[in-house]
Amino acid sequence: MFLIVPAQTAPSRKTLPYVTFLLIIVNVLVYFTYQVHDGRRIGDTVTQYVDSGLPVKERALFKQWEKDNAKKETWDDDERSDDGGGEDEEESQPLKKRGWETLFQQKPDFVLARKVLMQPDFDRAVRGDAGFQKDEAWQKERQAFEEKRDKISFFRLGFIPGKPTWSGLFTAMFLHGDPMHLLGNMVFLFIFGFALEVALGRSRYLSLYLASGVLSHAFWWMFSSSLLPGVGASGAISGLMGMYLAVYGLKRIRFFYWFLLFFGFFTAPAVLMLPVWLGKELWGLLFTDTNINYYAHIGGLVGGFALVMAGRALRLLPLDEDYLYEKERAAPFKKALVALEKAVGEFDADKAVVQAGALLKSHPQDEKVLRLCYALLRSHADSALMVRFVKALLQAPASAVPEELLLKLVEERDNHANKELLQEPQVLLALLERMLSLRHLDTALSLWRELHAKRQPLPNWPKLTLMLGKLAGQKKEMAALGELTEALIRVYPRSEEARVLHAYRQHLK
Repeated sequence: MFLIVPAQTAPSRKTLPYVTFLLIIVNVLVYFTYQVHDGRRIGDTVTQYVDSGLPVKERALFKQWEKDNAKKETWDDDERSDDGGGEDEEESQPLKKRGWETLFQQKPDFVLARKVLMQPDFDRAVRGDAGFQKDEAWQKERQAFEEKRDKISFFRLGFIPGKPTWSGLFTAMFLHGDPMHLLGNMVFLFIFGFALEVALGRSRYLSLYLASGVLSHAFWWMFSSSLLPGVGASGAISGLMGMYLAVYGLKRIRFFYWFLLFFGFFTAPAVLMLPVWLGKELWGLLFTDTNINYYAHIGGLVGGFALVMAGRALRLLPLDEDYLYEKERAAPFKKALVALEKAVGEFDADKAVVQAGALLKSHPQDEKVLRLCYALLRSHADSALMVRFVKALLQAPASAVPEELLLKLVEERDNHANKELLQEPQVLLALLERMLSLRHLDTALSLWRELHAKRQPLPNWPKLTLMLGKLAGQKKEMAALGELTEALIRVYPRSEEARVLHAYRQHLK
């Protein structure tokens, strides 16, 4: 077992790989709504082969063909085939453990039928046989068998180098041999998909994924004329692996490795993994005998890498640099945040004030920074830091400030270590505006009363009173509406806001 995968990034709400999820859903649906019926199709095909009498005519010919082609290992032995096919898996894998197989596994004709079904290259030997060419009945029965076989998903929609179709180059990447083949590919699709989708952009990512899948099978086509179909997403996923290395280039990436009993993490420039991954596929191609389509893997890996490198060289493939380098840029901030948490936890106020001031300056809208600053300032008086905190809190977009933090600030202002600052009219006015935007009537009314009691001229006072009055009316708080209307008429009797609020109150009576 040899495995190396990136462990650099993790999905978040901001970087959810929607296209990757869509690709996974499509692959799962194709398998469980269409391919799941292959068992019945295979059983019908095998039965037709036997019932047509073809075993009698083709048994000796097949044995000779096996001998000539050195077929020492057949599907009966260990479900292998002799050429390509894949994780882009050959059709052998979907034929395992079907109910009809158990029923007929001891019957020689059915054993032969399964072998013939699994060796479409044998078709050429049949057509080249002199007896077949003279026997019209044999030709007709053979044609009927092949037509039925071609309705099986991997023959119908897989890619067959000996009978290539443009549609097969595309559709083969959405078929799989069995549930475990599907599961393995979808896990790797997710691992590389979420790491690339945001960096490349969703539409470019999808286009490159599909292009890599096509290139992976086209590369296999260059080296094979087999009639065995290849299916699976692993060629396209190998393309994602190549894209990943091209996108991150010389950037040092954290990788997870697993070799036999050893596993762990290491960091290395991403592009250095290209010869490692390519070497693994070449080793499998040259020195192993499995049904994994190493040609497709190599084609996808090199194709995906080349597509991204060419796109970047021609400046046709812009990347999300903020996403790619987010972790490096965030490292100093995270270190400072940990230091602030530690200082607050250890009640080291002086050190915490210094740390909090620096973080508020560099990240004034970060929720964790705001929460830690509030926890510090609630019990520690520091006017300079409190001014900076309140400024950051009130200038930040409403979506960036936790609502309960604002409510705490207002409700606890009389018992706050920095209550003098929190009772300043300008601060109360800013808090009133924020409470009105959040539609917190009771809290806003409390702030309004406190400001009204100070008897100081304030900007926008009539407008804010009108807004608060309308909010009270909407919430059916008629006593509060009356209080606000009378105060506005008394202080600003000739204002448009006073006239509007009075008319609004009369309307609701």
